[in-house]
Amino acid sequence: MKENPISFQLKLKPEDFLPATEEEKQSQVIMRESVSFWKDGARRLRKNKVAMVSLVVIILVMIFSFIVPSFYPYNYKEQIKGANNLRPMQYSEEEQARIDEAEKKAKEEEEKRKAEEAAKKAAEEQSKKEA
Repeated sequence: MKENPISFQLKLKPEDFLPATEEEKQSQVIMRESVSFWKDGARRLRKNKVAMVSLVVIILVMIFSFIVPSFYPYNYKEQIKGANNLRPMQYSEEEQARIDEAEKKAKEEEEKRKAEEAAKKAAEEQSKKEA
């Protein structure tokens, strides 16, 4: 049978299928200690710098989740009375009163500042007319 010159088939010979010699077998043996699944996983984790940084961040978050509540001024049983059963972004009457009071105070200060500016401007114009 004539062979096609552009064929991609392998050109195999019967000698290619003979059993391997001892020397060939030894060249294929790579001796290293057997590693368990968990040891291999831990080794790979330690080599991965991003994973180690992420692990440290997760551990810090866990530690702080136990430590910070002891220093926090509120406890879990404490509740702001009057603020229960409110819809989202709705203030209690007490909070709304404080907000209104602060807005009123800010408005008064703004009016006072405008009056002072007007008086200052009037005084400047008066001094220009005299000069």
